[in-house]
Amino acid sequence: MAADHHAERAEAETPNGDFRAVSVCAVYGTNASGKSNVIDAVGWMRRAVLSSFRHWDPSGGVPRRPFALRDDAAAHPSSFALDFILGGVHHQFGFSVNDDRVTEEWLYYYPEGRQRRLYERGADGVVTFGRWLTGRRKLIAELLRPNSLYLSVAAAQGHEQ
Repeated sequence: MAADHHAERAEAETPNGDFRAVSVCAVYGTNASGKSNVIDAVGWMRRAVLSSFRHWDPSGGVPRRPFALRDDAAAHPSSFALDFILGGVHHQFGFSVNDDRVTEEWLYYYPEGRQRRLYERGADGVVTFGRWLTGRRKLIAELLRPNSLYLSVAAAQGHEQ
């Protein structure tokens, strides 16, 4: 949070308007504590959103690296989630994947501080839409593959929202 205002600093108002935030992230930790793994995970999440539909082999599963310190790691899904502010509105996006497919995916937003579902994708692969997601949402769902993210398909198809 920004304690004071500086015109030369890239500040953004928080959704409730009470504070201004500076877009900065810091990752602290001792040597070999996992800082690079956190950065790698965020990068993998970004690549999955941008390219799971266009670049992942349709029959090739999900190119992930399971968490290595867990017993039977391949049997457990990898989960990713972000909270972010876009256009002054709080959003939550996340998904879970295993070696074969996307097991869940969701996108919510909070206009006026209340959660509203844009879409959810369950373990059965069915996408459920909130009334606030407009446009060609069902067409995009028809193009969806088990190993691609709905958000990736929507971006590739030029969904305006």
